[in-house]
Amino acid sequence: MASRIVEGITLLRNRDRINQTRSRSRKEGELEQIPVEFEPLSQLVFSVLVVYRKAEADTPLYAIAADIWQGQERVAIVPPVR
Repeated sequence: MASRIVEGITLLRNRDRINQTRSRSRKEGELEQIPVEFEPLSQLVFSVLVVYRKAEADTPLYAIAADIWQGQERVAIVPPVR
């Protein structure tokens, strides 16, 4: 009797795994690939503000710096100002 219960549990686990695999393969077949143009993103200009201070909660700023980027290329670096 105990062996039948163990077999039943094993079959349920295998069934769930097989159903999950089947479901994934169906979803992958339905996915549509969308082409993304990276050229407009290379013209994107943004800056990163870097703030220096101690890690404690109420400490004043020690220094501020910045990096200016265009796409994946760093255009300018503003050194830390104390």
